[in-house]
Amino acid sequence: MSQTTERIHELVDKLNQYRDEYYNRNAPSVSDAVYDHLYDELERLEKESGIILSNSPTQTVGYKAVSSLEKVRHPIPLLSLGKTKMVSELAAFLKKHAALLMLKLDGLP
Repeated sequence: MSQTTERIHELVDKLNQYRDEYYNRNAPSVSDAVYDHLYDELERLEKESGIILSNSPTQTVGYKAVSSLEKVRHPIPLLSLGKTKMVSELAAFLKKHAALLMLKLDGLP
């Protein structure tokens, strides 16, 4: 197995562990900045190599729920800008969608 393939497997395993900790256990072990750095590395390696694992976090949203919550249909779609930090992307999004914006602070003690 090539070093790139091994690193992709390693990143997928780590990121899936971190997603489980964040979404299901409410006990993240790494900051959002660390997670984002590893995620960006995985995206770059997948793009360069063409190797994308079926359980890669780049292929899914959130994480598998461990509880059974009642499904709710929202009258207005809940949309996300992902990890954008660019005001220009926010402005472009607002030109296409009516929106309520809320500041979200993650990783604070």
